[in-house]
Amino acid sequence: MAQTKQKNFILLPASTLAATDEISPSATNFLTNLASHQPQIGIRASVARSVRVSTQMQRPGMDLKVIDSIHENGAKLVSISTDQVSQLRFSQPGLRIIPEVFYKKSLFMPMINKGGSGRKSSVGKKSTRTTAAKSVSMKYVSEENGEPLKGLIVVAFTDFKNRVGADGKTNASGVVKLSLRGTKIQRLYVYTDHTYWPLLKKNVTITTKEKTYKLPSIDLKFKDALRHFYHSKTQPDYNSIKVGVIDTGSGPHRCLNIRGGENTVQGEHRDEYHDNGDMHGTHVAGIIGAQGDLNGVAPGVPIYSYRVFPKNDDASNFAIMKAIDRAVADGCDLINMSLGMDGSVSDEGIMSAIKDAFSKGTICFAATGNEERDPVNFLLRIH
Repeated sequence: MAQTKQKNFILLPASTLAATDEISPSATNFLTNLASHQPQIGIRASVARSVRVSTQMQRPGMDLKVIDSIHENGAKLVSISTDQVSQLRFSQPGLRIIPEVFYKKSLFMPMINKGGSGRKSSVGKKSTRTTAAKSVSMKYVSEENGEPLKGLIVVAFTDFKNRVGADGKTNASGVVKLSLRGTKIQRLYVYTDHTYWPLLKKNVTITTKEKTYKLPSIDLKFKDALRHFYHSKTQPDYNSIKVGVIDTGSGPHRCLNIRGGENTVQGEHRDEYHDNGDMHGTHVAGIIGAQGDLNGVAPGVPIYSYRVFPKNDDASNFAIMKAIDRAVADGCDLINMSLGMDGSVSDEGIMSAIKDAFSKGTICFAATGNEERDPVNFLLRIH
């Protein structure tokens, strides 16, 4: 008999992240019983808390593997064969069983259509929609000293409406080579990680001769809209507010007031909650609370960093749920989540975590607007 595929699912109580005897005693007993099958590890408690235990739990006609848990009597991440999910639903009607899904960092970058399918994909991958007509070479350097700029993301559209073009990253010499057809680049986007301003040019003539573009460095003394309306001298004291940032991790950075946090990525150490090197979470935290060379919206506000993104990978909805729960336990007043998913999604797990947070006085904010006119992922109506 062929073996059925094991998949990860999240076991949830009827309406919240933790079950209660008043609402569903059978669900409470079942989830608590699952937790009791996790072996105790005889090492220092500070280390034991960071170890994600995977243990087999034999039940009549059912094979469960507990991967992670939010509460002893609450949400569990489990692995189970797909043909046994219905059996589990039947035996535990007080539980919701939802799939583990994954979220991407929320970035705004116009996308190239890949492979002619019309599906949006991440920038930086080779475009297969266009047939190479000309090899276009572009070089990007610092306006101040002519230093080549490595690692810039360059997106060139020859047909912006239909998302036709090519994209790539500059090499150590600041050069990117793209294969393009036609006579014009309708829109040329250049994205930088730091230090230099990004670039947008329209109706650039396509030529085989290498073009050089100079990017000006960011002047930290420049008075932008934020500083025009919110003067740093009149900023209130934000120390009484706690903000949770659920992302790639935040800091450490001399301009950020990181007070604590947790890494909820399965299999990683809970204390490794600083940025995983992607810098997305640090960027987000800087917008919120940077203080020093350039101020954020609430300079110096205490920030709690929750890392849900592994290095170079997407974030599990279970890790996000756990991060929301931990942020509430840490007393965060506000939680920011700059993440999303391609297309519309109804995620009972994250919605339950958001509702739990709201009931305890914590407000969650999720990124919106980066998916053009796609439906909103999370819409919570409070009556």
